Amino acid sequence: MTTPSAPIKLFLFEPTWGLPSSSPFCIKLDAWFRMSGLPFESVHIASPGRAPKKKAPWIQDGTVVMGDSTLIIEHLTHEYEVALDHHLSPRQRNEAVAWQALLEDHYYQVLLYTHFVTDRGWRGMVEGLAGVPSLVRPLVGAIMRREVKRALWGAGMGRHTHEEIVAFGQRDLRTLSELLGDQPYFFGEPSTFDACAYGFLTMTLLTSVQSEVREYAERELPSLHAFCQRFAARYYENAPPRDERATSLLTAADDEPRERASA
Repeated sequence: MTTPSAPIKLFLFEPTWGLPSSSPFCIKLDAWFRMSGLPFESVHIASPGRAPKKKAPWIQDGTVVMGDSTLIIEHLTHEYEVALDHHLSPRQRNEAVAWQALLEDHYYQVLLYTHFVTDRGWRGMVEGLAGVPSLVRPLVGAIMRREVKRALWGAGMGRHTHEEIVAFGQRDLRTLSELLGDQPYFFGEPSTFDACAYGFLTMTLLTSVQSEVREYAERELPSLHAFCQRFAARYYENAPPRDERATSLLTAADDEPRERASA
């Protein structure tokens, strides 16, 4: 592996719930940087207005400014010869692509529903608005929830019943648990997919948001929580303390699903 001449700047939403960020995509990229060994510095932002794709996370590597967590990882892996996935077979690499799509294109919509649309979930999300002035907090929250509902309806997930969406989420996590099995990491040794899985599982298991999907995972799929603990102990044990303020949440994450006719 080669190294950049200066630390790469990683722009991500501010931390909350004791996690590196309030976005699963930001946590994914933060985790990948820690796994890769590339030098980087976190720049916490409240708005992605300066981002190349108007979404977070994004990076600045010298004169290169790039958005989208997956494209960033592909670029840095090639640019600096990062060997994080060298142990994966061609079949496993293809499987990792499919599993990533399940989390980022399907399960992400379940997260948006459980965190923003349900009243129970929203009560846990409100603490993430602590950095928003109290006078406008109700208005900001109402706008966020309305936009999430609109996006989910356009993507198709919002057209399902509550029971159907919960069942989708439980199924996604159950299949993920079966992939993990009794391994410490999803393909035996740490790989890029583990960073992705960590980003999304923490949003389910390690926040203040309660849901039937979370309860199912805690009750039936303890290996997923154990994975999060194992990953954090390995890559975050010596991480510096994080600021707990957060003003931007899941809705502005970088790879948000595009609207489509059906899920």
